[in-house]
Formats: sequence, C-alpha cells, structure tokens
Amino acid sequence: MTDSIYWGTAGDRGRLAVRFAVVVFSLCLLSILGLRAAVADSTGFRNPSAQTAATGGDGNGYETNPTQAFTDANGETEDRDSGTNGNLSCTDAGKDRHLFYNYGFTVPAGATINGIEVLVDARLDSATGFICVQLSWDAGATWTTAKQTTNLTSSFANYTVGGTADTWGRTWSSSDLSNANFRLRVINVANNTSARFRLDWIPAQVHYTPAAPPDTIGPTTSNVAASPNPTAGAASVTLTANISDVGQGGSSIAAAEYFLNSAGAPGTGASMSAADGAFNLPTEAVTVLLSTAGLAAGDHQVFIRGRDGAGNWGSASSTEQTIGGGANLSLSAQPVSFGSVNINGSDQLLMVASPPWRASDGRASGDGWHVTVQSTDVIAALGTIPAGNLKVQVKQSGITTISGNAPPVSLATSYQPLSSSPLKLIAAAPGTGMGTYDFAMEFELMLPASAYAGEYTASLTTSINSGP
Repeated sequence: MTDSIYWGTAGDRGRLAVRFAVVVFSLCLLSILGLRAAVADSTGFRNPSAQTAATGGDGNGYETNPTQAFTDANGETEDRDSGTNGNLSCTDAGKDRHLFYNYGFTVPAGATINGIEVLVDARLDSATGFICVQLSWDAGATWTTAKQTTNLTSSFANYTVGGTADTWGRTWSSSDLSNANFRLRVINVANNTSARFRLDWIPAQVHYTPAAPPDTIGPTTSNVAASPNPTAGAASVTLTANISDVGQGGSSIAAAEYFLNSAGAPGTGASMSAADGAFNLPTEAVTVLLSTAGLAAGDHQVFIRGRDGAGNWGSASSTEQTIGGGANLSLSAQPVSFGSVNINGSDQLLMVASPPWRASDGRASGDGWHVTVQSTDVIAALGTIPAGNLKVQVKQSGITTISGNAPPVSLATSYQPLSSSPLKLIAAAPGTGMGTYDFAMEFELMLPASAYAGEYTASLTTSINSGP
C-alpha cells in the first residue's frame, strides 16, 4: 500500500506545489468470516458398519445378531454365557471380546484430535459386571489402555467412555481414524460365566480442531513517519511505521525494510528494527535511523514494507521527507482496508475509517491549498465493483489543527462517490491552512450481492495543490 510525504527545499517557497500519493484500497471477500480461524468441531456419533468376534473367553464374542449393535433401537446383540471365569479384570484373557469398525469418520487432514467418545448402550443379566472398551489406530495390532463403564444394570442404559478432551493416552492423527486403521474392541467382564450381556448400540464420535488455513497475505504498513520533518539541517532522520498482520493471516511480523525514492523488489531493501527489540508479535512498530549524509536537498520518498512469519511481504507504504529545512506543501495519506467480509447473498453497506491523513503548508505564502482524491474501480480476479460504489466523507469535526492558523474547510461533509476524476475533499482559503492539519477519512462501500469472493483492490490517487 502506498501513500506519500515529500521533502522540499527552501527554493520551493511560493511555487505551485502539486504532490501525488497513491493509496491502495483493499477488501477481502470470503465465504466464511476470518482468515485463519480454527473452530473446534466433531464428527457427531457415527455407527460402525463392520464387526467380528475377537480372541478371548469362549472365542465367539457377541454370537447372536452382532450387526444389531450398528444402530440404536433396532434390536440387540447378545453374548450368552460370557467368558470362562469370574475375574473382574479388563485384561483377563478369559473374557469375551468383539471388534467393531468402519465408523466412516471424516476428519480433515492436519486436524488436532481433542478427544474420542464412545457410547455403550447395554444391559447385563444374571451377573455383576461391566464393559471395557479399547481403541486401536493400526487395525488392531496395538490397543489403548481399556476404559470401563460402571456396573451394568438389568435395564438398557447409556454409558459413556472417553470424552471431548480424552485422547485415550495418545496423540492421534486423522489417518489413525480411517476405516483401514481404526478399531474398537468391546470386552465383557462379569463375575460368573452365566452372564448374559446384551448390546443395543456402540457408536463413537471424534472431537477435533481443524488446522488453521495457511497464511498467504502479507502484512499492512501504516503510520509511516519521519522525524524531524523537515530535517532543518539534521544529520539523521528517524523513520518509523506500524506493520500489522492482524486480519491478514495473523502471523507474527518477521522483518521490515525501507527504500529511498523508489521501492525495489521485496527483500532487497535496507532492514529496519522492531521498536521493542524483537519481531515476535502480529503487530510491530518498526524504526531505523537514516543518515542524511550524501542526500541532495529536496524531495525524497522513503518506502517501508513488512514481512510476516509465513514469508509474505506486504505492499510498501511511503513517506515524504524534506531535506534541507525547506518550505512546501505535503500530504500524507494512509492505507484503507475493509478487512474480511462475509458474503451473505444480500447487498451490504460496508463502512470504515482510515487513520488520519495529514496535510502541511510550510510555504508561508498564504496562497491557500486544496486536497483531491480519485479512484480506480475496485477490482478482483473474478469481478469488478464500480468506483462509484466507493464513497468518502470528511466531517468538519474530523479536521484537527496540529499547528498553524485557521484550519481548512471540508468540501465533502457527506458521503461523495469516487471516480476517475479528482474529488475536492478539503480546501484552505487564502491566508488560512498555514500549518499542519490531520483530517479523518471515512469510507463506505456498497458491496453488491452478486460480488464474487476474492481479494479486491483499488488505487486511490490523492494530491495537494496550491490555491483554494
């Protein structure tokens, strides 16, 4: 994103000074809100569609209608005369066992598995006992430690083992939960061999958090400043800016660079430092001390851009610095971003206020001046929003005198549509506006329901001109 401030010389006094700045307007339309949001989710309870008796006990598991356990309230499967002893242990080899699998879990690759929950709908006749459950991630070659229900009653009841934050003692991947790998083993444990276990349903669900989508958007640069400005013979100038990846992917800022007079390719500029000493946050203030030695007196631009931890460079933002203590007209514009917007099938009116823009008149001529802005269409890869859908206003109450005499007057106190023709925003009559003034820019965009999703940009060209 670019905006401009310029350097001028003492010879600029009284001359016509027209300075142009380009501000990149940006808007991202998404099918969902948020760029890197990752919200916890679950598969919901899923039914098995395959089963087989396992070794242990009398070797036949649930010998009667075992597929009845695939669904709820659709009959029941039965393990009659279960086991070969009365020991109450999940690990006893004399207990009947049965495998259920092919749960058809759909878990996105890279998701974090938060927990696995198993519901056991069962009852027990002619004994005291419980059901143990184990899970396998390698088709039954290896099993988790067993979890057991409380003692079953003679009436059907639902028993839950595991939970939303219970990973059964291991770290799971989405591939572990595929039909090829995931198995659930039921172990029937009772205090005598006359026990009759009845199982109505054995569903399971996986709780997970999807992996955040990759960060592919570079950070924004704003509040570019140079101090002192003009230099008035200073041997060095401190350049500062804010770099932010908030709303652009959320990665930490990793680097910043600057260029003199024209922006080169990303990564080829002179480095800047984090003001707090380390690049480790999604928003960083950056700074560098620039020597004026060897710089000719006059107008010079400094371009600044940042890089996030995902390796994305943002667009460059620039500031103008006056070398040699000159007197001139200058304008500092700020980037405009509507951020991420959810497309909802309806026309939407979007509104945003940019950081204050700044106009300065150091000519001491009292000639007056005015600021204009014009815009291209708002363009994305798949569509275009007309420039007229983008409007701007400057409230008189939003003009602040930093230093100087009577402030300029807003000529756009209500929203005015932008176009390729310059729109006059504010003006200083002769004898006024002799100083530095901030003015708040408020934008609105009519987003049509027919807009395609994508990254939209428009170039706003601003200028400050001598005369009201």
